[in-house]
Amino acid sequence: LCKLEIMNNVLPQDGDFEFESLDEHYDIRVAAIPTQNGEKIALRLMPRNFQFYDLKYLGFESDHIHKISQNLQKSSGIIIVVGSTGGGKTTSLYAMLRKIDTLKRNVISVEDPVEYHIPFVNQIQINTRAEYTFDKALHNIARQDPDVIAIGEILDSQTAKLAIRSSATGHLILSTLSGSSTINAVARLKDLGVDKYLLADGLLSIVSQRLLRKLCKECKKEVEVSKDEL
Repeated sequence: LCKLEIMNNVLPQDGDFEFESLDEHYDIRVAAIPTQNGEKIALRLMPRNFQFYDLKYLGFESDHIHKISQNLQKSSGIIIVVGSTGGGKTTSLYAMLRKIDTLKRNVISVEDPVEYHIPFVNQIQINTRAEYTFDKALHNIARQDPDVIAIGEILDSQTAKLAIRSSATGHLILSTLSGSSTINAVARLKDLGVDKYLLADGLLSIVSQRLLRKLCKECKKEVEVSKDEL
């Protein structure tokens, strides 16, 4: 289903496929790794629900959405989404991309992998096996006259430096970074070798986020709580 090499069980593999259940469409990401006792496979279920592209639906406060929207209208600078692995950073990144007028601005994204397909956004898939990395893609993108560049994740020093430099040369950069807080993100970028003056000049905002457990809309029930329990 996910077009993996069935005979290959000694190397990690990634794939995806589509699934429909109860009139809901899902994109399912598949990651396989070899272990001592055979392959271990993890599935990530992503509902193809366009509400997920809305910052309000994701739980952002109205004043934060206003600040983010203002920064998304700027012609240059960098906006970074920070959080833990699997914490929804990419989903927030896509929600931000949806607030940009992609008919008037040339938007290019570099991702590994491309998780959601967004109309009028030129999405590039990284291929590490072919040695087509984030930094190589960014070098090529510069010749495409982009207005907005979305980088799936800043993972290494080269990508971090290119992202910050691009933000200082007339491009709006959106990206994600694994970290625990906004302050931690600044320290992480400095550790990756980003010059302080470039960071001070190009950084528009850092959005730090976490996942919160919520009640299921389908099965939640109202109960009476006593004063003692409260």
